[in-house]
Amino acid sequence: AYAQKWLKDYPRFGFDIISSKRVKVGQEVGYLIDMINNDSSKQLRQVLFVKGSNAVSLTCRDDISKFANTLKSCNEIIKTFQW
Repeated sequence: AYAQKWLKDYPRFGFDIISSKRVKVGQEVGYLIDMINNDSSKQLRQVLFVKGSNAVSLTCRDDISKFANTLKSCNEIIKTFQW
């Protein structure tokens, strides 16, 4: 529910949401958001984790043309997240 509230704000900042879904990373449940900012030609992957009143955002960003390569490294980093 927390991440769903954030999704409404992304377009106001120039981001087009490509996909969004719940994901499990180790023992943690997070919310993955893939987005593009066409003005800057950047693509991002963001994973949000919420525990109690704290939130953590892991974000990877690169040029749209290079993002497929960046995504491999990004996913490896995300897999190591522990809270």
